[in-house]
Amino acid sequence: MANVDEVAPTITSAAAATTVSENSGVNQIVYTATATDSVDISGGVSFSLEDADKAAFSIDAATGVVRLLGNPDFETKSTYSFAVLATDKARNASSLPVTLKINNVSEAPTIKSSATVTVFENRTSVMTVVGVDPEAAKVSYRIVGGADAAKFTINAVTGALAFKAAPNFEAPTDAGANNIYQVAVRVSDGRLTSPVQTIAVGVLNVNEPPVGIAKTITVARNASYTFTASDFGFRDPRDKTPNALKAVRIASLPTRESLNKDGVAVKAGDLITAADIAAGKLRFTPVVNTRGVPYASFKFQIQDDGGALNGGVDIDPTAKVMTIRVR
Repeated sequence: MANVDEVAPTITSAAAATTVSENSGVNQIVYTATATDSVDISGGVSFSLEDADKAAFSIDAATGVVRLLGNPDFETKSTYSFAVLATDKARNASSLPVTLKINNVSEAPTIKSSATVTVFENRTSVMTVVGVDPEAAKVSYRIVGGADAAKFTINAVTGALAFKAAPNFEAPTDAGANNIYQVAVRVSDGRLTSPVQTIAVGVLNVNEPPVGIAKTITVARNASYTFTASDFGFRDPRDKTPNALKAVRIASLPTRESLNKDGVAVKAGDLITAADIAAGKLRFTPVVNTRGVPYASFKFQIQDDGGALNGGVDIDPTAKVMTIRVR
């Protein structure tokens, strides 16, 4: 009567794999399975893996050498579980659960925020630098260099990066004189520091307010005066490319009589367009047979056509005085 192999191999290796440290490399040997099959007829033993984390490993079916395929990371996964299956040629099998532990290693923080940012001129806030520590330790921030480092500050606790003085697009002060400011920052967890990140801060243009000029005009007695654009002294000196006159805002009414546009009395706060002024529609008419030096005055603000997008200013913040003499 033929003898039949009915006994499964006995796994003799331990139930714990060799503990490895995180970031120690890929495809490293973490365990070697061993087994005996001497109780019954043995035709050799082959090894395989099963259970939850088997996809993270490879095993040599003949030698039992188990390798961790990826680079271990404690913060992602600190413990792996797999089972070694020893099978003889009669398909008798035994299984052993195995645990692999990953050692935590202190890692340097990294900077996750962008290395490029754009901001509009005339403001100091730039961005918040974001540092992340793998062990969730608190991090601190500091400026460590860059061609324009002296022009910046950074909050050591929050990472808020700011200009010491608001930049002016029309008069750049960066090292390259091209409105791109360079500052290098680094993050620390108290033990280890991140690689240096050089941040390029681009400064964008916004509309600057125009400037009007106070003026005195003379009106002949019993005549009216038709205003022209030149009466309001439009200038736009702070913009690199000057804008054009869009309108004149009547900030306050004349102290005597009234302004009119097309025969309709102008109200305080009205905007008289440059087109209407050019068409001769804005006039002042004193009372018949009256005179005075000065006779009346009103305040005005000029507006350019550059708009107010992104914090731009298109109107002169300081009202100017138009003085009227009647002779």
